[in-house]
Amino acid sequence: MIWQLVDSSGIGGIESHIINLALGLNANGYQIKIVLLEFYPHNPWFEQLKSTNLNWQALEGGLSNLLTALRSDRPALIHTHGYKAGILGRIAAKRLKIPVVSTFHAGERGAFPVSLYQAMDEWSSFLGGRIAVNDVIAKKIPYKTRAIRNFILPLANNRLEDKPLAVGFAGRLSYEKGPDIFCKIAELTDKSIPFYVFGSGSMRSELEAEYGKRVTFQGVATNMKSVWSKIGLLFMPSRAEGLPMAALEALNNGIPVLASDAGSFRNIIIENETGWIRNCSDVRGMASVIEHWAAFDVKKHRAISERCRADALRRYGPDEPLLQILAVYKNAGLP
Repeated sequence: MIWQLVDSSGIGGIESHIINLALGLNANGYQIKIVLLEFYPHNPWFEQLKSTNLNWQALEGGLSNLLTALRSDRPALIHTHGYKAGILGRIAAKRLKIPVVSTFHAGERGAFPVSLYQAMDEWSSFLGGRIAVNDVIAKKIPYKTRAIRNFILPLANNRLEDKPLAVGFAGRLSYEKGPDIFCKIAELTDKSIPFYVFGSGSMRSELEAEYGKRVTFQGVATNMKSVWSKIGLLFMPSRAEGLPMAALEALNNGIPVLASDAGSFRNIIIENETGWIRNCSDVRGMASVIEHWAAFDVKKHRAISERCRADALRRYGPDEPLLQILAVYKNAGLP
């Protein structure tokens, strides 16, 4: 059994990546268990996990409870995600002599004390194997780290439906993700184009109070299928980013992406083919792209939708990254 260990209180890119990784490894004959370090009541991820039929468990927090669960399961390897799981997971793995691998997802430094924990996570990562979701993050780690891209899985239903003329934001409502930029640009565009925000976070109440008449705040979506059926363009004006799963999932669902020039967006998006890249400070330019997209006729919308799906599966399918991740597992000591 391989553990995927994470400290999660909601749904984000890390959680989406873990589900895809668990499903992909299961399909290749590996027994996977998703383990949450702590049980957070009302965590929307619980519903998503239940719908996948994956093996998962939420612990009661702390190193002692983690050690007890590890002694009970005795996994062949622990794969950690995020700084808290990374720090505690490596300590526990070292004590119990279990191989450990850590993936670094964050493209930004958090505010203190999170920045301190992130630094501790990076400097203690010599205790196991190391993966980063892109080259930029890999270079920030003090030790040699392998960059392995995120990936998507083919959808069960391959049919592409016509998309509504609506713009969506999907993610954490925090400064680095740029939800304030999303709302400002909504004010600059044609009022007939709906703007939806899917997600929650520290900026929600302030943004909803200021922009609630123009932007519809939908809250956290436990089923991303409901998000992709409501929008025709994903808008990600991030100030900092890694390799965002939301962008890959949107493309896989035939939805083009307008994004800032942050993280790995330039690797993901093909300009004028599957989306557009603009500087996050260029609010007029981003607004112009949205109105340009909205003016497409049905034939052009369908063509870009088909290109998005085809390119996402061609460049971000699971085969290559799964082989690379398994190679890191083997090198770390997986039997």
